[in-house]
Amino acid sequence: MIARAAASVVLAGALLLGTAGCGFVATIATQIPYTPSDGVSAASGPVKVLNMLGLTEDGTDVALVFTASNSSNEQASFVLQYELDGEKYTSRQTVPARSTVSFGNTGEDQLVLRDVNVQLGSLFPIYVQSGSEPGELAMVPILDGAFDEYSDLLPTPLPTPDEDAAEDAAAEGETTAP
Repeated sequence: MIARAAASVVLAGALLLGTAGCGFVATIATQIPYTPSDGVSAASGPVKVLNMLGLTEDGTDVALVFTASNSSNEQASFVLQYELDGEKYTSRQTVPARSTVSFGNTGEDQLVLRDVNVQLGSLFPIYVQSGSEPGELAMVPILDGAFDEYSDLLPTPLPTPDEDAAEDAAAEGETTAP
């Protein structure tokens, strides 16, 4: 009888230790950093570029939408660099000290990459670098305006010359021979 009770206690202890032991070696999913949206993030020095994504209608022009955060006590600049047909293009932006700046969202100036010719659903490489700190390559997802939250963020087309205004300007500058 005592042996049976001791065996039950030993078995219960082994079961308890065996099932509780998983919690000591298992990865806790809530402690794994990730980007909780459609975009990607990159960091360089005090600057973090958060939730960056590209929006396009046809893949020709791409509007970048993201938020940049500066954790330092001084204004920080950062560079976004991408390559097309072997040529590098650079866009320099600044973020005030201890603040966050939104790019490409409603009411904000757009940062549009022109003539990139990318496919919807592809990943477009953009290098993010701040000051003399090492940079990080962000593989930016390219999406369209199918979702309502993105439909107003598509790139604005370049202004086309007004034909009537061009004709009027040409007429004003013309002189006719008698």
